[in-house]
Amino acid sequence: MLGEIAAAGVIAVLPLLPILLKYQAVHAGYGFTRDIGEVRFFSADVAALFCASPDLEFWGWLRVACRAEGELFPGVTVPAIVILAFVGMLAPGSDGGRGSRLLTLAARLLLIFALVNAAIAIVVAVNGPFRLDLGPMRVSSSSVAKPVLLAVVAFVIGLLSSRGARAAVRQSSALGFYLLTAVVMWVLTFGPTLTLMGQMRGYSGPYAWLMLLPGMGSLRVPARFWLCATICLTAAAGIVVAQMLSRRSRVVAAIVVAIAAGGVLTDGWTNLEAKPVAFDVPDPRAPVGRTMFRVPIGDVRDAAVQFDGIVQGWRSVNGYSGYEPRYFWAIREGVRGEHEELLHFLQGFGELHVVLPHDSLRWQRVLDEQRDVIHVGRSDTAVQYRLPARAPTAEPAVSGAPLQVARIAASCGAEHVAAMRDGDPATWWDCGKAQQGGEQFEVDLGGPVRVAAVVTALGTNATNFPRHLIVETSIDGVEWAPAWDAHVVVPTILACMRDPKNPRVIVTFPPREARYVRLRQAGNHSQFFWSVSELELYPDVRRGRL
Repeated sequence: MLGEIAAAGVIAVLPLLPILLKYQAVHAGYGFTRDIGEVRFFSADVAALFCASPDLEFWGWLRVACRAEGELFPGVTVPAIVILAFVGMLAPGSDGGRGSRLLTLAARLLLIFALVNAAIAIVVAVNGPFRLDLGPMRVSSSSVAKPVLLAVVAFVIGLLSSRGARAAVRQSSALGFYLLTAVVMWVLTFGPTLTLMGQMRGYSGPYAWLMLLPGMGSLRVPARFWLCATICLTAAAGIVVAQMLSRRSRVVAAIVVAIAAGGVLTDGWTNLEAKPVAFDVPDPRAPVGRTMFRVPIGDVRDAAVQFDGIVQGWRSVNGYSGYEPRYFWAIREGVRGEHEELLHFLQGFGELHVVLPHDSLRWQRVLDEQRDVIHVGRSDTAVQYRLPARAPTAEPAVSGAPLQVARIAASCGAEHVAAMRDGDPATWWDCGKAQQGGEQFEVDLGGPVRVAAVVTALGTNATNFPRHLIVETSIDGVEWAPAWDAHVVVPTILACMRDPKNPRVIVTFPPREARYVRLRQAGNHSQFFWSVSELELYPDVRRGRL
């Protein structure tokens, strides 16, 4: 049977190979990876069984240990039916030998231990921390986290080692398979690190073992294993109901089924409200075969532009996916800062159509001031512009050998300064905080030399480019001459297109003699740091085409 299953699996995978190989090639080319922090963020809390979606009509108020995509509340009806099956698995029965009886006894003790800890957790949750002295023995608990964790672990181990579980394996029981698989799928939702009541406990979950397998590192939402658990619970509930009603009359069966169906409908009843699209495209035929750019950018609404582009036949700057091109955050920053240079850059790829919500007055003012702009149309929700094609943006490139750096002094993060010169893109300097303005470092070249470019590599931190960069040079460290004072949106986009795995942002300025070069971050961002993986300075530059 295993051979037949393996053969079926191979046959099923063969048609997917072209897609998988392309997927692998794109990931390798762009350096797409799932950060462990991202995987932890989308893992479910151990107590998330009591977190219901707010869209549920009757249970939306139940919001315990909720996290992103971690709303695992299964309702009441299906778990109640499944509990009957669990009771049957744990019921006393004859076992095959002494070893089996000892294993059964251990399983029951574990389940009793789980019940005791569950009771302790309930007491703490209702009445707060407690301490109980029983002669020489003291029982105390200050939080629900530890007893809940012990209850879950003891329950899972006790269930898997129970008489019913072993019998299910021996008999290839469908009910046993679905019940045990539901438990395994639930445990996998915990992700690589167990989290209980919002606090990471520091223990590795079984999902950490899965991440060692090829391809599993690309899955970022362990909580979605609950979908498999829900399917298993539903199948198990159906089997239990069928077994219960197999010898009942039709009238009794109809009543039980109606009650169960009503319970399932009640548990899952949602009150979803359909809402209109935020704003439309006044003339969707105009951008066909050309480039469409819809502002704002960087949220789920980008999916509509991407989909419409496929249907209507235009190229879309907007896009929505689990992965984003490394330059996408720079485009977002260009939109946030209303930088018209971003428009000029996009025009370098051909005629550009821009659609704005009708109340986006500041962006409308930017577009109204553009050369040769044409108003394509206006609707109740949006306004549409057409911008002519421009010459492609010239791509700067450094020339000559990098200059020798004698010393780097930073205003913060001094312990990480050496990372800027260690040749390792996986290490970097930062100030340990989000961009607030005022972060800076000064480079000493050892003596006056010709300087024309500063190159800051982002490594794996493509989001951590400076929101506003000031570059100054000096001969004596007293008198400073300005070299660059602007955003670096377009240089960052060019860098990410040139080398997605290790973007090198090139900032150029008129060549001059200098011993000292100072870089200051004058912008702000509530989330992202300013980081520099590698730093290089060059005496000359040349320009090419992207």
